[in-house]
Amino acid sequence: MSRMKNEGEQRQQDINRDDGSGILKTITMILLASTTDPVEGSILPVIFTIIGAIWTLSVFFINYQNEKLKKKIEHFKLLKDYNAELKKWANNTIDLMSTAGHLCLLDPKKDSQFYNQRHNLLIALSAEIDKGRFFLPNTEIDGHGQYKAAAYQGFRVKALNVLVDCYDLVKSIDYMDQQKNIPVTKQIMECKRNFVSEVQIQLDPRKFEIDFIETIKQGL
Repeated sequence: MSRMKNEGEQRQQDINRDDGSGILKTITMILLASTTDPVEGSILPVIFTIIGAIWTLSVFFINYQNEKLKKKIEHFKLLKDYNAELKKWANNTIDLMSTAGHLCLLDPKKDSQFYNQRHNLLIALSAEIDKGRFFLPNTEIDGHGQYKAAAYQGFRVKALNVLVDCYDLVKSIDYMDQQKNIPVTKQIMECKRNFVSEVQIQLDPRKFEIDFIETIKQGL
């Protein structure tokens, strides 16, 4: 009887020295305290089996939480990469729109390359509109434009509509009379502002930063 009691006390001391979870220590001490008079057929093995099960579940839960956090971080990384490519496309498009707006301020009669510049801008803008479909696909495909190629079915998003408007404005630039182009400058610049706003809505950088920080906090 005394030997069993000493073994129980020794186990309790070992647990007190353990650097493990405080919760497991508390549970163990309570369970040990309940066995006041150990006899043959002691429940101590059962108790330590329960403790082992609790420890295993704790480790499983921690690993599960870590895996969830890892997947969330991977999701944010993919989203960040997507946003980086979207911004690269948008930046190039903004450069073209700025060039188009300032082209209207030039006098075609004093620039022999004016017509070619306008033509090159139209080519570049047309290409950027189609590239934009990779990032901003058409919406509400069902029932609209079914006779078109797959990427062109449905309705364009606002950002691409703005680019199409800008393309039409550049096409309207007069390559003979500068005065006719002055009002077009303002319209193109308005298109550029609307385009920047639409892309920013798509990127939503503030929400991305807030969600990422919140996810990291949950993992700490």
